[in-house]
Amino acid sequence: MELRHLVAFVAVAEELSFRKAAERLQVSQPPLSQQIKRLERDVGARLLDRDTRRVELTAAGSAFLIEANRALDAARAAKMRARQAAQGDIGSIDLGFNGPGNSHALIHLTQRVRTRLPGVAIELVGPYYSGEIVDLLRRRRIDCGFVRLPIDLHDLQVLEVARDQLYLAVPADHRLANRDEVSIEDIADEAVVSVPHDRGSAAAVAIDNAYLAHGVTARLKRIAPDMHTLMLLVASGVGSGFILGTAAHLMLPGVKLIRVPDIPPIPLLIAWHAENTNPTLARVIDLIDGSIGTPLQTDPASLSYQSE
Repeated sequence: MELRHLVAFVAVAEELSFRKAAERLQVSQPPLSQQIKRLERDVGARLLDRDTRRVELTAAGSAFLIEANRALDAARAAKMRARQAAQGDIGSIDLGFNGPGNSHALIHLTQRVRTRLPGVAIELVGPYYSGEIVDLLRRRRIDCGFVRLPIDLHDLQVLEVARDQLYLAVPADHRLANRDEVSIEDIADEAVVSVPHDRGSAAAVAIDNAYLAHGVTARLKRIAPDMHTLMLLVASGVGSGFILGTAAHLMLPGVKLIRVPDIPPIPLLIAWHAENTNPTLARVIDLIDGSIGTPLQTDPASLSYQSE
């Protein structure tokens, strides 16, 4: 059974005339009659009663007309969805994210996709550090992901979306808590709580590089698995720690954020594998511009919570 036979049958059934159906389909009547006969053989039932003056649907024909229209509607829908998928208007992508430090970009991007590409589903994968996301990209486990420099990006395509400043988080009763900004020299002897260095944290590398540029190394006191825990350890007086301004919503009572101009802003990128051919990925990348990196809050250095 072929779709063209269903098209022919529906035309005859709706027009109840071979002549009008042939005109509608822009074919001659003899081939049209042959298609109907072939369809009836395939179905195994007479679908039309016809003579030289009239055409009528049989009971089998009336039932078949309903299903034939459904089949043709499904075929049209399948064609349309295939085209949408090829253009990336429907489909899905797996997006890697690296925690609260890129929450602003993640929220802006997913909101934009929901608004402009309602047929696209985003599966969020994470949180992971930048090095882990790069590994997932190279193993084709995700389509794209947020990463920060410095990190090895060979064989990846990237698009910068923001540059975010690191701040020093200190207990509210710390000797530097009344300062608006500090230098690396000011904090060279401070006990530091850090995120892991062995999971590809770009922020940890940037901090180490800033210390080394001033001829010192950070005095590590404790490793925190994530920024949430880092902030908790700072609030508890374990030591000072560095946190991205975009993660300032993690602020806890008894913590003050201070600017550290010696540490340059850290680029936030969206990265994807150069050989990824997912058309939906291309459509999502087209939506990205600098506005998705807009912070969700005011200057983090203006935020300070005192213990009760």
